[in-house]
Amino acid sequence: MFRLLLIHIVGILVFTGCVSPLEKSVMVPLESKELDKVAGEDISFLATYSIVQDKWNRMDSSADSARWAPLSYARLHSFIKTTESAQLNSPLFTKLRAEWEEMNNSNNALADSLIIKWKSYLEENSPDSLVSVSLENIEFEKIRNIKKEIDTLVKVQLKLRSAGIRIDSVKLSYAFNQEFALDSLASDTLGQPIQTNWLFLQKRFTDSISVKVYPVLPQQMKNLLINKDSSAMFRYALQSVYSDGIVYNMDTLQSKVPEPVLAFILAEKETDSPVFDSTIYRERIIKELVNPNYISQGAYLRLNAQEYYRQIDSLAFSYLNYKGGW
Repeated sequence: MFRLLLIHIVGILVFTGCVSPLEKSVMVPLESKELDKVAGEDISFLATYSIVQDKWNRMDSSADSARWAPLSYARLHSFIKTTESAQLNSPLFTKLRAEWEEMNNSNNALADSLIIKWKSYLEENSPDSLVSVSLENIEFEKIRNIKKEIDTLVKVQLKLRSAGIRIDSVKLSYAFNQEFALDSLASDTLGQPIQTNWLFLQKRFTDSISVKVYPVLPQQMKNLLINKDSSAMFRYALQSVYSDGIVYNMDTLQSKVPEPVLAFILAEKETDSPVFDSTIYRERIIKELVNPNYISQGAYLRLNAQEYYRQIDSLAFSYLNYKGGW
């Protein structure tokens, strides 16, 4: 059967050898230089060509080849662009979009409530919401190190304050620099090494407690701390808080958040764009947690505009819907 399909394609090639690339049948693969030429004039054609390539993998008979042979790349591409334009400008699609929006108001409201609920959960139970850390005092003492060289011992007094609950233990990392990094080999914007120190405090308190620590710092940082405002350079990150038999850390907290909601929250937090495009994350929340019968706007438009598409070009419409490919 595949041999018959191959023979049919070869026959099409013979009759289209001198035809413009766009006028070739969609059953005829374009050469690389032809594809480059067409894409150079219209980059959106690459999406059309990707659809055609996918269809080739679905066809398994010469009857399929004969059926689609009259459809040219130009005709198919024109159909796709026309339907895309119609979706933007046609009154039919304006009406369908309004219908879809009204249909999904409740879905979106429930998705919003889930996002708000779990954001609040993470914020209210984060280690930072349970314990605050501040720099109380910093002292410098000249000593001789193990090499008998004159060195500076840095003594730092930190204050840890509870948010009103009993704290059993705390794990935090801290550093002195304009930037904070957990990687002790990192450097700041001036190329100075950032030395991260750790505090594991296993001492119960319900109000506040002062702790003296002796951070290991590179000499450049010691010199900076002596001559500058140390508190302005103090950075810390609470890793975990243990209270009344419960461990509060981000890994534990995030494990309780439904995965689709967590994906939304993390993507929103990490985005560099001032406007967060939440569509795919929101649709996943709705589909998995709110309404398993949810249908996207694009699918709703296609489903309810079949006859409209068919009237534009029945052959191109059938091709795109071949074996559910569109």
